[in-house]
Amino acid sequence: MNINLISDFIEEKDIVALVTPFGSTESEENLVFPEELAVKDILLKKGIVVITRFEELAEVLQRINPKIVITDSLIFDEVKNVVPKEINFTSFSILMAKYKGFLNFAINGVKILDNIKDEAKILIAEGNILSKQYEEISKEKIPRLVKEYTKKNIEFEWVKENDFPTSLTQFDLIIQCSGCRLSKEEIESRVNMAKFQEVPFTNYGTVIAYTQGDLKRCVKWLGFNI
Repeated sequence: MNINLISDFIEEKDIVALVTPFGSTESEENLVFPEELAVKDILLKKGIVVITRFEELAEVLQRINPKIVITDSLIFDEVKNVVPKEINFTSFSILMAKYKGFLNFAINGVKILDNIKDEAKILIAEGNILSKQYEEISKEKIPRLVKEYTKKNIEFEWVKENDFPTSLTQFDLIIQCSGCRLSKEEIESRVNMAKFQEVPFTNYGTVIAYTQGDLKRCVKWLGFNI
């Protein structure tokens, strides 16, 4: 079995810390798919997995020295300030873009935010909403971060995972969820539509990191530049 979500960047016995919102509310009772995938990938490489909530992260980092810390986008803001700069750091959403094969396209796509104009229209393609918190990422967090970053009056439109439109030219940017419930072929189809119609395309984690000035940190050790 070859997953290659994170295993290309670790060796046997390397420690990888996964930070999850598991148990933060009654609705957060399971690890989400990217977290499960990361655990399998690390163990197949014979690495060491440490899973923690944000509340215990600082104590964990006092006890171990992980090679990489990976966080859920829900708590990206909090985690980034706790992880020392010398430790590799990213989000599951960014890793999923790499895993699905469009991280470079996502990095280039998010840069449109630097020159986006007033009244621009952004499509947010939601995945399977796991909880109210995850819905808040698409409905509240991403629109807020984009507006704060651009200082522009942006119009947002949302579609569920099975309702992705074939005509994209009315949009100035597509922001895709992590795509954990979509196959690589489905994501590739969306990326190719955006390329053909010359519409910038990115994803949740890339937008969250970029608008907070952390994208370079999150992708540089993966071999990507901004």
